[in-house]
Amino acid sequence: MRDVSRDKPTFRDVVELARRQWGIVTLADIVALGFPDWAAREWVRSGRLIRLYRGVYAVGHDALHAEGRWLAAVWACGEGAALSFAAACALHELRPMTAALIDVSVPAERRKRRGIRPHQTTFLPGDVTTVSGIPVTSPTRTIIDMAALLRPSRLENLLALAERRGILDHDRLGLSHCRKLRAVLAAEPQLTRSEDEAILLAALRQAGLPEPEMNAWITHGGGEEWQGDLVYHDVRLIIEIDDDSHKTAAAFELDREKDTIRQDDGWTTRRFTRRQVRERLPWVVGRIAAAYSALRNVGLPHGS
Repeated sequence: MRDVSRDKPTFRDVVELARRQWGIVTLADIVALGFPDWAAREWVRSGRLIRLYRGVYAVGHDALHAEGRWLAAVWACGEGAALSFAAACALHELRPMTAALIDVSVPAERRKRRGIRPHQTTFLPGDVTTVSGIPVTSPTRTIIDMAALLRPSRLENLLALAERRGILDHDRLGLSHCRKLRAVLAAEPQLTRSEDEAILLAALRQAGLPEPEMNAWITHGGGEEWQGDLVYHDVRLIIEIDDDSHKTAAAFELDREKDTIRQDDGWTTRRFTRRQVRERLPWVVGRIAAAYSALRNVGLPHGS
């Protein structure tokens, strides 16, 4: 709020407002502070404001955080606009931002602006929320929008992460007619941490094997708490995929310590390399199937 004890507003009022808005202001903001609309043009010429879009300015410099860029893009698209798709995923911390363009969904056709990818759409109640002062599609609407763009394993990750964080609206999901989304929802979505985990999980499903829990935390008798890549709780079987991070001497020793303590607690560990998962996937699936079957048979009473 401007200091009302002063007769006239000063540029400091603009700076203070920008600090609360990720470093940006609009022409409407400037007029609301009590300045004439031509003041913005003067400040652009003097370098005090940097024009980002028509009527949207960075104050002092344009080295903005991602949130500032996103908010500027939304404001540039006018009333009813909301950050969406990849940018919304990043704002909701569902997956990192990799797209060069900023996705903004709008309720009606708008003119194109550089750096912005508009999506004309219809919003249902609850589809738009606000995060860090930025209008954005809800996590569930964001996932619905992304469903057509992502491969099933990555879509499953979004669903599993949102479910784990308690931000998924199942009623809203049920209104989607996306076949890919419905197919992923048919099984309980699982969160995978790597492409190799996703590949192996898909192969186990395709082979008709029981589904493990992905990245499950297990507390062992000595108090150690470790996360297994794929865990079959019913037969106490842990499957680990060793990537390059397991090649150091320290990692090698820790892996053997884990395996020993797990074995003492009645767990069996099977380790496969990333290369084996990528190049010998049927063999890996076969070894897991054999280990699961053997452990299951050991647990059955005689005569079963």
